[in-house]
Amino acid sequence: MSTFTVGVTGGIGSGKSSFCAFFERRGVPVFYADLESRRTINEDPSVRSAIIKLFGSSAYVKGELDRAAISAIVFSDKAKLDAMTAIVRPALWRRFNLWKKPITAPYVLMEAATLIENGGQEIMDHIVAVTAPEDVRIKRAMQRDGATEQQVRARVNNQMSEEDRLKHAGSIIQNGGTPEELEAQAND
Repeated sequence: MSTFTVGVTGGIGSGKSSFCAFFERRGVPVFYADLESRRTINEDPSVRSAIIKLFGSSAYVKGELDRAAISAIVFSDKAKLDAMTAIVRPALWRRFNLWKKPITAPYVLMEAATLIENGGQEIMDHIVAVTAPEDVRIKRAMQRDGATEQQVRARVNNQMSEEDRLKHAGSIIQNGGTPEELEAQAND
C-alpha cells in the first residue's frame, strides 16, 4: 500500500509552510519542495550542469546558486523561468519519490508554491490550497524575505492566480488571520 500524498500549495506569503509546520509538529512527514529544490540545484550534478549551460558559469558563486542574480533573471523573463523549471522539476519529483519511499506513515505532505503549475494535481492524492488576501500575502513576504513590494509583486505575477489555484484544490484553508486561527483549521 502506498502512502497517501497531500500537496499543500498557495501563493507567496499565504502561510502554506506555517500550515505544514502544524502537521510536522504532530509527526507527519513534510517534504518542503522549495528547500529540497535548493538542495537539488546545489547538489545534483546534472541539474548544476544544465543551469550553468542555461545561465553561464556565473550562475554559481562559491558552489551555490547565486539566487539573487538568477531570481532577477527568471522573474523578468518567462522563457528563462520555464527553462529553469524544466531542469529542476523532474529532479525534484525524483527526490520526492525517493524521500517518501521508506515512509510508513499513513500520509505525507508536500509543501510547494508551484505544485499545480508543475502537474502536482496529477501526482498527489489530495490538494490543499492555503490562501490569504493579496495585500496580506505581500506584506508577509516582504517581512519574511526582506524584499521590496515590487520584488514580491514580480514573484506574484509569475505564479498561478489564486482563482486558478483554488479550482484544483480539494480543500481550501483561509489564512488571513492569526496563527491560532490557522492552527484551528489544520485541526479540522
